[in-house]
Amino acid sequence: MIRQLWMNKRDGVISVMVLVALILFLVVLALSPIMQQANRYRAELTKDARVLQQLRAIDNARENLESTFTAYQRQDLQNWVYSKTSVDTVTLDIQRRVSTELSNAAAQVLSVSPLPVTLQDEYSKVGVQVKFSATMPALIRALQALEQEKPLLVIDNVRMTPVQVRVRTGEVAPQIVTVDMTVLTFLVPKVNQEALK
Repeated sequence: MIRQLWMNKRDGVISVMVLVALILFLVVLALSPIMQQANRYRAELTKDARVLQQLRAIDNARENLESTFTAYQRQDLQNWVYSKTSVDTVTLDIQRRVSTELSNAAAQVLSVSPLPVTLQDEYSKVGVQVKFSATMPALIRALQALEQEKPLLVIDNVRMTPVQVRVRTGEVAPQIVTVDMTVLTFLVPKVNQEALK
C-alpha cells in the first residue's frame, strides 16, 4: 500500500512537473514574438533618436548659416567670383579686363590668348596667357589693379625678362621688362551650377 501510494504520488509529481514544463514552454513560445517585436521597436527608437539628434544639430546650425548668409550679402561677396556665367563669357571678360588694365597702366600688350579649360578640384580653370612689356612702375600698377578688381583673378606663372634699352651717355635707362603670365579664375562646372539652382 505504501508502495502504491508512493507510486501514485510520484506519478502525480511527475505529471505536475511535465505540466509546469509544458506551460513554461507555451509561455516562452507565446512571448517569443513579443520579445522580437520589442527588440525591433528598441532598434527603431535608437535609429529615430539618431535622426532627431541630427535634425536638432541642423536646427542649431540654422542661425549660424543665416548669419553667415547675411554677412555674405552685406560684404558683397557674391561679386568676388563669377557665377552662373558661361566659360566663353568669362574668358572674354578676363581678356577684356587684362587688356584694359595693362593699357591703363601704360604697358604694351604683345599677346593675349585663351587657355584651354581644365578641371582642378572639381572646378573649371578658365584664363588667358598674357605677354606684355612695361616699366616697373607700370607693371606694379597693372598687377595691383588686377588683384583688387572683382570678380577675383589669380595671377600665376609670372616670368619676367629684362629688356636692354640703349640710352645716351649719362642718361639713366628705364627698367623695362617683358612679362609672360597666366591670369585665371575658377568656375563651378555647369553640372554643379544646375544642381545649386
